[in-house]
Amino acid sequence: MLKLLHEASGFDVVAVIDVDDNAPGLQLARKWGIAVGRDWRPWMDEPLDLIIETTGRADVLELIRQQAPKGANIVPSAVARMMAELV
Repeated sequence: MLKLLHEASGFDVVAVIDVDDNAPGLQLARKWGIAVGRDWRPWMDEPLDLIIETTGRADVLELIRQQAPKGANIVPSAVARMMAELV
């Protein structure tokens, strides 16, 4: 999904967050010069339009919902997986 968003016009991926430093998404993000990290919380102060939660953990999704910038659209992991399968 990162590749699709990176290549699509109208999207600016600002960060990829994962607790696994060797995750494929982090490796791609590093290659493309996209910020990476292990903690999503510092990014909640940024003006984000879209947050894609991919952990599948309800507690993480709820925390993101509580802390997301006003107006940010949040895509739960189930929807993200479905979108990835369709493309």
